[in-house]
Amino acid sequence: MFGMKDPFCKSFAFSINNTMFFSKGSNVVPMDSLKDRITFEKFKWVTDMAIASNQNVLRIWGGG
Repeated sequence: MFGMKDPFCKSFAFSINNTMFFSKGSNVVPMDSLKDRITFEKFKWVTDMAIASNQNVLRIWGGG
């Protein structure tokens, strides 16, 4: 969080190129345990749903 005074780090605002924006997004869990079975259509469906719900951040979960 650059350029904002938030001593407690409780803001969801971020700055990119000195432009502030509010982060609204979700976590994306692996769609399949075998990555070769994830098709472009499956991935596009996830990103289309994020766009349709006005999300601007997706965190790709990589844990196992």
